[in-house]
Formats: sequence, structure tokens, C-alpha cells
Amino acid sequence: ANTYFKDFLLARDDLDTIALPLLETMYHASKIAPSHLYVLLILLLILSEDISFNEGIHKRIIIKEVSWFKEYRLYDVPLGSLILILILRTLQYNHTNKHALMDTFVHENCYAILSNMSSHIRNIHVYSAQKLMSLLDVINKRYKNLLNRNEDCENEKNLILLLLDVTYTCVQPNILQHNLHMMYTLLSRKEIIESLLRFKSETINTAQQITNRENGNVGKSNQNNELHSICVICNKLIPI
Repeated sequence: ANTYFKDFLLARDDLDTIALPLLETMYHASKIAPSHLYVLLILLLILSEDISFNEGIHKRIIIKEVSWFKEYRLYDVPLGSLILILILRTLQYNHTNKHALMDTFVHENCYAILSNMSSHIRNIHVYSAQKLMSLLDVINKRYKNLLNRNEDCENEKNLILLLLDVTYTCVQPNILQHNLHMMYTLLSRKEIIESLLRFKSETINTAQQITNRENGNVGKSNQNNELHSICVICNKLIPI
């Protein structure tokens, strides 16, 4: 019934005027009713299903300053990276909140938004890359603790695999030059990557093919030892 309105919104060049109020409200998720958070996530999910929206938020729309974000001083951040930060933040809060059970609806919608965005991520902000790796670290530690106590850890495993999928999508050879912050973060947090050797899945097998190709390209040129080192670390994810 609202298809025309949706098309009107997506045709606008100032998508930040629509997305920023939603993201600011999400930032204060602990202070709003769960039903309000559901609405925000559904709106972002609907928007993220559109290819032009994803391309616009990652390639064209840059936010000069995010004054309401207190954990890190965000300047010149692509709108897509800001959305990624807020989705990861929401996932972490929902997954690790000691005072409430994990909200499955929130998780499923965050998963869907990340999946829709992942192949379009370009010019990833340094804090977005760091947040992605930090969440991987937190969830991996939680996974290990639950595993040692013989408790259900399927949700943790699924989240780790999703985050890995997003990470390696960002460093595919055809878009690597646009996401160097992700590669540098992988190198600086290599201990996290090495701790994830246990995961044998199609996601990681795909990552192996990607990093093998990139490793070959870097090896031939021998012009960037740092990227070469990162690719070697990435390949350690794949058990022989």
C-alpha cells in the first residue's frame, strides 16, 4: 500500500535525513520500548533491501560529524558504516545483556540487515572495522564459555559465522582497495582470527578461496608486505 512512498524516499539524495533520526533512537535502545526498536529495525530492513539505497549509503553519503555518538568521535563517516556500527552495537547489547533474555526478533532483523548490506560495503570506516572485530572477540569468548559448560551455544556460533561472512565479503579482491581499514584491522587483531580456527563451514571455505587469490596477487607484485601478511593470517582460519 505504501510502495509509492517507499520509492519516493529511496529516490532522494538526502537519505541521511531519514536514516540519522532512526539511528540516533537506536543508539538509545536501552531507554525505549522493545516495540519501538522493532519498528526501527523493520524500517532499516525495508530500506536495506534496495540496491540503490545500499550503494548510496556506502559510496555517496558522508556524515561530517555524529554528535550524539559518545563512544568514539565519528567524523567523515559513510552513512553505511554508521548503520553497520549501530547494528553491531544493537547485536552486542541484545546478546550480552545480563538483565534480559536475548530478543530473537531483534537478532533476526539485525542478521537480515547485515546480510543485505554486506556485499555493498565500501569505504568502511576504521571504527566500523574495529567494532566488527571487537564483537567477534566478545561473542567468541562467550561461545567458548558456553561450550565449556555444555550449554547451548548455537546462537553464538551463528553470529560468529555471520560476522565472518561480512568481514570476508569486505576484503574480496574486487573491493579490497575500498576497504583497507578492514584489512588493517584484521592484521592488528590477528589473535582474534587465529582463535576462530574451530569453525569449519562454507563461509570459511569461501574465505579461503578469496584470500588465496588475493595472496597470489600480492605475492606476484610484492609491493605491499602488510597486505601479504594479512592474507597469510586469513588463511590460518582454514584448518588443513
